[in-house]
Amino acid sequence: MRNDHEAAAFVYGTLRFPEVLVALLARRPEFEPATVADHRVVGLPRVNYPGLVEVRGEEASGFVVRGLSPHEWSIIDLYEDEFYELATVEAATEAGEAVQCSVYRLPPSMSWDGDWSPEAFEADELATFAAWVSVWRATEPTSPLT
Repeated sequence: MRNDHEAAAFVYGTLRFPEVLVALLARRPEFEPATVADHRVVGLPRVNYPGLVEVRGEEASGFVVRGLSPHEWSIIDLYEDEFYELATVEAATEAGEAVQCSVYRLPPSMSWDGDWSPEAFEADELATFAAWVSVWRATEPTSPLT
């Protein structure tokens, strides 16, 4: 388990959907709409989930998730692909609060494929993806289920 997490997470991809987080953590943590400056949510080749990249002048939308326990962070660490880097970003909430957040983002050397659409993912893939997460969570041999 990584132990260098901030108290909050910035989620911009599949974890921005409560259905996925509930399937993963068996509860719905506190969500708050937020943005991160100088970042962009991008599509990845051959997969249905996105990455976050640094792009000056762009703004990534997502959510601040608070109240994650160390146990829940360990589950999220297992869920996220190994190619992501764990970084700290400052997210701005709709209420104007600046929140230091842990985020999984792409390394600068990784290629990406245009923008990722949360609306298209929600319409076309969310139900199936959330069901897959539930199965993964129940069967992943290294997933800490207790």
